[in-house]
Amino acid sequence: LSHPDWPFSIKIGRFLPNASVGPRPPALSKTIPTPADRGVGRNMVIRPLPPVAQDDRRNMRAAFLEVHEGGTRTGTWLVSSLIDAHQDFVSGGRRWALAMRPKRTYLPFTLTLKDFTHDRYAGTDIPKNFSSLVRLRDPSAGQDRDVLIYMNNPLRYGGYTFYQASFGKDDTLSVLQVVRNPGWLLPYFSFAIVTIGLLWVFGSHLLGMKAKGAAAGAAPAGASRLSWAAAAVSAAILLTAFRPAPSGKLDASGFGRLPVLHNGRIKPLDSIARTSMLVLSGKQTLKDGGESLSASAWMLELLSDPDSAAKRRVFSIHDPDLLGLLGFRQEKRSVYSYEEISPRVEEISAQAERVSGKNPQERTRFERAVYSLHQRMLLFRRLQSSLGVPGAESFERELAEYEIAATMGLEAFSRTGTKGGAALDSSEALARLASFFARYRRLADAAYYKAVPPTPGASADQWSSVGESLIESMRAGAVRLEVRSYAAMADAAAAGDSSAFTRALAAYRSTLQERFPKQFRKARYEAWFNHAEPFYRGMVLYILTALLVAAGWLLKKPSLLRAALWTLGFGLFAHTFGLVSRMVLEARPPVTNLYSSAVFVGWVGVLGGLLLERVHRRGVAAFSAAALGFATLIIAHHLSMSGDTLEMMQAVLDSNFWLGTHVVTITVGYGGSFLAGAIAHVYLFKRLSGSLDKDSKQSLYQMTYGVVCFALFFSFIGTILGGIWADQSWGRFWGWDPKENGAFLIVVWNAMILHARMAGRVRETGFMGMAVFGNIVTAFSWFGVNMLGIGLHSYGFMDKAFWWLVGFAMVETVVLATVSLREGALRAPKAA
Repeated sequence: LSHPDWPFSIKIGRFLPNASVGPRPPALSKTIPTPADRGVGRNMVIRPLPPVAQDDRRNMRAAFLEVHEGGTRTGTWLVSSLIDAHQDFVSGGRRWALAMRPKRTYLPFTLTLKDFTHDRYAGTDIPKNFSSLVRLRDPSAGQDRDVLIYMNNPLRYGGYTFYQASFGKDDTLSVLQVVRNPGWLLPYFSFAIVTIGLLWVFGSHLLGMKAKGAAAGAAPAGASRLSWAAAAVSAAILLTAFRPAPSGKLDASGFGRLPVLHNGRIKPLDSIARTSMLVLSGKQTLKDGGESLSASAWMLELLSDPDSAAKRRVFSIHDPDLLGLLGFRQEKRSVYSYEEISPRVEEISAQAERVSGKNPQERTRFERAVYSLHQRMLLFRRLQSSLGVPGAESFERELAEYEIAATMGLEAFSRTGTKGGAALDSSEALARLASFFARYRRLADAAYYKAVPPTPGASADQWSSVGESLIESMRAGAVRLEVRSYAAMADAAAAGDSSAFTRALAAYRSTLQERFPKQFRKARYEAWFNHAEPFYRGMVLYILTALLVAAGWLLKKPSLLRAALWTLGFGLFAHTFGLVSRMVLEARPPVTNLYSSAVFVGWVGVLGGLLLERVHRRGVAAFSAAALGFATLIIAHHLSMSGDTLEMMQAVLDSNFWLGTHVVTITVGYGGSFLAGAIAHVYLFKRLSGSLDKDSKQSLYQMTYGVVCFALFFSFIGTILGGIWADQSWGRFWGWDPKENGAFLIVVWNAMILHARMAGRVRETGFMGMAVFGNIVTAFSWFGVNMLGIGLHSYGFMDKAFWWLVGFAMVETVVLATVSLREGALRAPKAA
């Protein structure tokens, strides 16, 4: 390298595309020589590394530069992307500097950071939004204005796009990603062309097949007495949701409707009680010693009688090694109380601490069990510390004594001045106040949720825990009315005084309804939604639908198939009501997490099956839809055991538009793929049992073909929309994200099914077999890639889900193998 203005030239002795650089230990100064004899490189060790291609990693380049002057080498310097400081040397009577840095591109405009904001959901560390307020100045275009850049809202200017990428240095540094892509429209045009082509081809095929299917329907339409009876039974099942929740002697259901702040959103105490019980025991109701206790009643007992609550058997433990650690024999029961477990709490904490830094995928069965138990015990203690004061005989008496101590303590402090040290040792009043402060500080730190609403004039999300509110009350010398209300409820419940409890509860609810009407109504509706359990009622109706269809097939009574159509419709109504209610409560599209995806996949399958049944009227679509709806709601139930399913969206995903387009569309593709596989199962079962007649064969083939086309269309659109979302919001199509690659596998497999059919490589049975294998591909994309631990869609390794996924794939493989062997036997030449 040379330049006319340089009195020297530079020769690159060695270039490393990726390398680590660190200080040279004294012991290596002689054993490992370095080519650098000038600058910081003399005291550095360089280690070559393989180049990286991941989006979240960078190659750190390095090189040894030889400086020559007048044909003589004057020295060798080490430069690297990891060495920030310039290295000076003198040549031709001037001082020069060597450094390695990225190439700079100078633009005709400037961006100046004015402010950076990092918002979090109230009471959590979950990022809600981070944004950069910048000043755009472009004298050539007459631009001088402020611009706000935040997630999913980049700045596009001068052919460049500036995206909010990350931040650092305690929110004082903002990192923007800059992208220039002149050909950005080409993928969009390609997407539009393929979408229009798919819509044209599939639409023309499916409309023709719909007419044929309608003509070939087996069961006549119309209602019979059996249909009306099925409708009446279904309506009765749904109407049971309006029965008042049992409250017992105390109004536990009313207590459960009280709003609190948890994980960034307002929710009723009932929701916290239900999710907590699911985490602790896997159930939403407690059955202990023949007594049945609702989740809200259990939560009330935690407040009013913590000693009795500690004796309730709510901890589900199955691992034999963990039971041995606790000193329990393997018995018929699998639930234990906190009181039974607490003697070994130190050992459990020590074991959990030992495995906490270990990768969850590398933990043994015992390690996972003991870590889970430790987390659940911590949850139990935090719940105890959220509303009351554990150890206090009377909550109201505790507050009265605290007010006296606060008043006397503040007076003693004002008399002794502000120097305080000696006064604290000598003054009994200050010592007593300090004791209260320490106790309430522990409560504040341990609180699981915030139950005390904001003070008048404060923002609506500034809720506080009981411990925090009591600490704040120290300045005023008086406890807030809201905390007094909880104390009155706690003491009345402890004394079994239902009248006093009802009065305290009614007074507090009236205050909340007057000051916070919106939050109060939302919490009340969510509590009723929890009680209504629409998904559970939907599962009951789906089971009833499957039984009616099976009976109709066995008894050859079309009236049973028509009745099944009614029960399926009512089941879909319950399913839809639950889905829409979640959307209203969360103010989001229907799919925001893994739980909601299971609910929505089932809804899509049931809706599709109901429409197909209206056309073909053979019971197959109704049976397949009912089975799919029941299975997905069971999956959703088990996913709910990890905690709250109405989660707040993190900043990177906070876009209702893209959640409602990309996420919903691709999940519709999941539902279509599973529905096609479910119908294919019925076809193969009939094929194996010899009950597949010609009309049924043609009808099932048409249904499955149509659903595969449907699934391919939405899977393709959803997958490409995911890339467009990434391009619009982060400046790149996915990169390499396993979830999007899994979605692409669904597109490829459905396309392979259709091409194999068109090319004559498979006929009806082979086509159905490929549709069944599509269940495995879809399940892997839906759940399998989430367990890889990488990518935006990684939800962590789930041990139970992994084995269920493996089991599902094995069952489907056995089905395909059985059909293959059966088909081979049918086609084998008979012996003469």
